[in-house]
Amino acid sequence: MIRKIFIKNYILLFIILFPTIASAKIYTLTDCINLAKRNNFSIRKTAQNIAVTKAQYLSSYATILPNINATSSISRNSSILGDNMYNDTYSTNVSFNETVLDLPSIYRIKSLKKQLKGGIISYNAAASNLEISVANAFYDLLKKEKLLEVKKLGLSESEQNLKKTRLMYNLGTLSKVDLLRAEVIKNQSELDLLTAKKEKELSQANLIYLIGLQPDAEFG
Repeated sequence: MIRKIFIKNYILLFIILFPTIASAKIYTLTDCINLAKRNNFSIRKTAQNIAVTKAQYLSSYATILPNINATSSISRNSSILGDNMYNDTYSTNVSFNETVLDLPSIYRIKSLKKQLKGGIISYNAAASNLEISVANAFYDLLKKEKLLEVKKLGLSESEQNLKKTRLMYNLGTLSKVDLLRAEVIKNQSELDLLTAKKEKELSQANLIYLIGLQPDAEFG
């Protein structure tokens, strides 16, 4: 049985918004991992190869396991003497066949067993690496989303501060230096917000790529 590696799924949700609102869907970390495995060509191919090898491995035992055959027959002969016109004869044959030593079949079984074990190990390693990559991308996007909210709040506060500073400057209670400082802070907040948006978009694109969604999918 293929070993499954589970990553603890916290109550963290993302809404993936597709071109229409009707297609909006909530994805958990587990959903993202399952999507990634389902859409990853290498993972799918390895799983298919394991299934084929397992079937070959099980069927290969048929060449060395004991074989029992049973047949039954009935024959009827006519008779010209006696009261019975026909004589029925019943027969049953049972044969038991067992291969004493079949080296090619034994070698094939061992080879398939080794191949099956190697395939499972490769699958588990690839699946584990993919799970870790998706989890890292998932939490990185969460972090970028939180950072974006902080930068939005920072810009709003710097805009309000600039308005107050300009008003107080016009009233003569603050100097030109104070006004320039407020403008610099506001401009820096705008730059920080643009940077946060770009980082969020890159993080989002990375997660979408890992789980195999369409590039136009958007995480809200």
